[in-house]
Amino acid sequence: MWALSEVFTTEFLKYLVPAVVTVGAYYYLRSGNKAGSSDKTKAPRIVIPNKEEYNRKRKKIIAAGKDKLLVLTDFDQTLTRYWITKPDGSRERSSPTHGVLLSKEANMPASYKERTTALLNKYYPHEIDPNLPLEKKIPLMEAWWNGAHDLLIEYGATAEKIRLGVRGMKFKMREGASELLDTLKEMKVPAVIMSAGIGNVIVEILKMLNLYYPTNQTIVANMIQYSKDGTKIEGFSELIHTFNKHSRYAGTDFWHTHRNRRNIILLGDSAGDSQMADGLEFNEILKVAFLNVRIESRLPEFKKKYDVIILNDGNMEIVTDILREM
Repeated sequence: MWALSEVFTTEFLKYLVPAVVTVGAYYYLRSGNKAGSSDKTKAPRIVIPNKEEYNRKRKKIIAAGKDKLLVLTDFDQTLTRYWITKPDGSRERSSPTHGVLLSKEANMPASYKERTTALLNKYYPHEIDPNLPLEKKIPLMEAWWNGAHDLLIEYGATAEKIRLGVRGMKFKMREGASELLDTLKEMKVPAVIMSAGIGNVIVEILKMLNLYYPTNQTIVANMIQYSKDGTKIEGFSELIHTFNKHSRYAGTDFWHTHRNRRNIILLGDSAGDSQMADGLEFNEILKVAFLNVRIESRLPEFKKKYDVIILNDGNMEIVTDILREM
């Protein structure tokens, strides 16, 4: 009788646990950071296009353990929030890394902000337009990024101005992101931060927040190459924009070192981010998206590309829960 009861309990739990996890994740998000919510946005919620497939991937990644895991994540609006709340209760966009010199601490002339904002207003709508074909988006993104980098050179974005600008940036880490980076470091799980933003700014932000862990973090982004004294920009690393993020940018040595880590958790906030692991050989990949603007028009595309879509600046609990179960 005891043996029969044990078998029944085991089989029952096989179906119960995934259901509890899915429902639990929903309530985690509902109880998450409400700072991104206002009269213009709804409470955070989660969309799982194929629950059976999600649960299968989740279970497989957990069972394989931390020694088989690698995390591949975007930075702007993924590890950071999309919205921040101002003292009067209204909200504004959390500054991306390219906005580092817009803070007053960077002491840049008004014309820099005007010209940078003009680029944003011109190109950002094309980036998130689900009806614009990729082949038409790519040259627009190249023009945007090159234009932004040209402005950094023209206005003399020294290493010191970058450091000062970071101190004044209006941004906030996504709830649970700091815990995620801490946990990955403790578990010795490699974390590739692959960003179309400015790598030097990402490093400064992580250092400022005591989240910079070179032992397990690899930052792949647009790196400003300075003169030895840091007063002159001599160039940039190979251009990375929203739609050309690719695993090859981390380098063959990195992937050779971690060739046995065949399970990947991928985190992003754009349709392009879903392709960051293209070219890699893996056993399993779980793709998690954070979708914060133009949700109705973009959600159908995200449901085709991601296993989980977290809406309205929801938190990282669905990811950190996986790590806790390893």
